[in-house]
Amino acid sequence: MFNPKPLENLSDYQCFLNHCMPICAVNLQPGLTSDQRFACKNCIELTHLNVSPLNKIIETIEKPIKQKLNQYEEIITPHLNLLKQFYGNISLMESIILQQLDQLTNLVNNWINSIKQKGEQIARYNFFNQLDLLINNQQVANEIEEKTSDFELMTINKAQSIKLNSYLDPFKSFQGYSNLQNILKQIIGSQNEVNLKECHEFQQQKQQQSISQQIKQPLMSEFLQQYNQQIQSYPLLKESNLGSSFSYQIIPKLTYEQGELCQALAINYNNTLIAIASECNINILTINQSLNQLEEPKLLQSLERNHKNHVTTLNFFKKASQMLNSLISGSLDSTIVIWTPDQQFKKWNALFKLKNHTYAINCLLISQSSEDCIVSGSADKTIKFWSMTNFNYWSCSQTIQEHTSYVYGLSINDQGNKLLSCGNDNLILIISRSHQEQWQVKQKIHNGGISISFITDNIFACSSLEGTSLIFYYMDQENGIYIQSNQFQIQTGGKGNANYFPLQYNKSKNILLSKNGHYVNLIKSPTNPPIDDNKVILEQAIFFIQNMIFGTMSDDGALLVTWDSKSSEVQFRKYKQKL
Repeated sequence: MFNPKPLENLSDYQCFLNHCMPICAVNLQPGLTSDQRFACKNCIELTHLNVSPLNKIIETIEKPIKQKLNQYEEIITPHLNLLKQFYGNISLMESIILQQLDQLTNLVNNWINSIKQKGEQIARYNFFNQLDLLINNQQVANEIEEKTSDFELMTINKAQSIKLNSYLDPFKSFQGYSNLQNILKQIIGSQNEVNLKECHEFQQQKQQQSISQQIKQPLMSEFLQQYNQQIQSYPLLKESNLGSSFSYQIIPKLTYEQGELCQALAINYNNTLIAIASECNINILTINQSLNQLEEPKLLQSLERNHKNHVTTLNFFKKASQMLNSLISGSLDSTIVIWTPDQQFKKWNALFKLKNHTYAINCLLISQSSEDCIVSGSADKTIKFWSMTNFNYWSCSQTIQEHTSYVYGLSINDQGNKLLSCGNDNLILIISRSHQEQWQVKQKIHNGGISISFITDNIFACSSLEGTSLIFYYMDQENGIYIQSNQFQIQTGGKGNANYFPLQYNKSKNILLSKNGHYVNLIKSPTNPPIDDNKVILEQAIFFIQNMIFGTMSDDGALLVTWDSKSSEVQFRKYKQKL
């Protein structure tokens, strides 16, 4: 941990005859000044002084110092380990607080959008229907609509206020909490109270009227029921009725204990190496390719002292090239490190450190088409593209700044020419690479989420910010624009946030891997439009006692690896086809 280090820079000193050669010996004769102590090889040959080798003198001086340092390290090591845990917990608290603030921001945006959508709904009218009302002098209907709209607005405000308050509870001790509460009271207080009985009377009057081609609206009882289901209701993700054709079964003896927080995992090209984040460090494990349950994973190396905060992303280079089995890591400290192994793939060294981001790295991927492009998304609201130069050095070649908040998720297509991104601003970007190798934003969708994944070039899925639903999009072949299709609710068993456990689509098995709350869900996904209820099937849901779960799947779909805070161990599950 500590090494003796002289205050002086000995290389700055000259020999006593000023030969301008490196000093190599020390004159131990008493009474000499410091500029008379050092000698070089020429000094020794010319004067035949009785001198001692410099390295031996340094070794003698540093021996008792090293003993003291060893004693000191024994004393402080337990303290430092505890402080590292303390620091890790602070970092985790910071991450949780930021996520909670993100959720609050999202809730307020949804509230604003709900009110605006209601206004847009009111603004649209059928000219001929309104003309009939005008001719027949039936203005009462407009009064009914006005009262109904007031009541709906009041219901929206009350429901959203209650929901927002539940998310504000952890911030009661924060400065500004009372101001937020006062604003909520003003919103509710400014809304005219509409008597429920009066609304029902208006509904009855409305039903009794025989207005030609009147626009149909739900009864208030139906509206309240719908709003209790969070305003909009989506089909629940269906479980496989005939039983899943496969399952991922845990290999009990194939585990690796790790008490430190693990927010990222990666598997190499042939399922023999696994990289596991361990707070600020990375553990490289080797396993038997056949996943023999009698052979436990072995720690090859712990990559330390490069990241200053928790590692959030890990990816292996997997193509047969000079980068094979190299590893890339991103961290909350805003840096990206590329690690390269030796020829036996048993030891990794930090070869490049990329520092262009200013805040945490939230997502990172390598273009699988040729692995000549790295893409990173950050809490600094930017997406950066990294390319290898002619001098075998990685540099930032382009930055996209279209997001207005944290970038959470990235996905690139098989051809490596189309990129998806999603962020805390509830925005999805569709970005394409031109012939000039420049990336351009081609489409923006204002209904994003926390994680995103291509399924095919024409279909992608996005996990909502709260992580409780999956939204599918498909490309309109006529204009090349992606359009929202179905949205499915997912049973999560708790909060669904899936930050640092990204959506992952496995092409070979047609499996969409999605972490939602306490569950890791394996979903059969459609590969061609239309996207209907019968094509999106929940094949398996793996339950965990706590919802702090991180994991990944191998490229061939044979292996599912997870870490969870309850077991504090890396668990391995093997794909098994059912007969």
